[in-house]
Amino acid sequence: MVRSCEAPAVPLLSATADVPTPALVADLGAVTRNVERAAVWFGSGRVRLRPHFKAHKCTRLLRLQCASGGCTGVTCATAHEAEVLALAGFTDILLANEVADPGGLAALKRAASVEGVRVTACVDDRRHVAMLGALGVALDVLVEVDVGQHRCGVAPGEALALARVVAGTERLRFRGLQGYEGHAVLLPERERRADEVMIAARILHAERAALEAAGLACELVSGGGTGTFDLSTQAGALDEIQAGSYVLMDASYGKLGLSFEQALFCRATVVSRQGTRLVLDAGLKALSAEYGMPSARHPGVEVLSLADEHATARVAASSTLAVGDAILLVPAHVDPTVNLHAALHMVAADGTVEAWAVDGRR
Repeated sequence: MVRSCEAPAVPLLSATADVPTPALVADLGAVTRNVERAAVWFGSGRVRLRPHFKAHKCTRLLRLQCASGGCTGVTCATAHEAEVLALAGFTDILLANEVADPGGLAALKRAASVEGVRVTACVDDRRHVAMLGALGVALDVLVEVDVGQHRCGVAPGEALALARVVAGTERLRFRGLQGYEGHAVLLPERERRADEVMIAARILHAERAALEAAGLACELVSGGGTGTFDLSTQAGALDEIQAGSYVLMDASYGKLGLSFEQALFCRATVVSRQGTRLVLDAGLKALSAEYGMPSARHPGVEVLSLADEHATARVAASSTLAVGDAILLVPAHVDPTVNLHAALHMVAADGTVEAWAVDGRR
């Protein structure tokens, strides 16, 4: 198993010397190996992968994931992302959230109106069903079930009633269920993750059984994430896994011992060095902090805090780092970090660098 704490084989710092900082740089070889590992896992069994666009918002990277095999379609988090994907040529799109605002509903309608595109949306309230039905376009619908995250979703036992409302609404087709165990994906102990996944699986098994007993076909049960992809596959309730972060990884997932490599880094430049205090030019406008501080890929450097434009770090007195030097930081949370940048600077094995647009951000 390749651990995400291993250093990148490609000399990312030297290859990206001309890239202005702060900037996101990625080891294309590591990205490709992550994609291939996922394809092997999901290409050999019943459960498939529906890669999540929100993790990187880069249609070029998403195409690489889909082309690898083992995928049923793509997942996104917002109606804007659904429209971007539809216009970019993706034909099976799951919007894994509820939409209730007029602008979002309009974007969802535009996405579903693109010829040859199948859009699936989620609901957990009769009002959602009415809003989707009023759009006047064909939509597939999943009823979301709260499997323990306590965010969106109907309570266990209530999916059937809402599914009947969907099935009775013109131009909407009830497709199945969504149950995302987001509360489990970052639990540090694998045993605890497994326990929470099994609780979620039992809920979804019961909901599917109730639907089928009532004569409503449940074609699809979707959920899961990077931290639980293998456990959710083995639990048997899901037909597809909505993992996204696996392709780039971050410091939080890197602590779980998953079979994916750290591929994404933030290149930052030392702008001040006062004794053991080091200041870098990558702050909150370049890195998210809700999961904690980024980790440094440089011996003896510990990031202590982030301000708007700066990261303050502690460095060993013996360190040779000086003003003008660059280091690599590993984001603590990949999704919101990527959303702060216009491009991912992909570094190939030969050291060439190509900017891949983060074209799903807004």
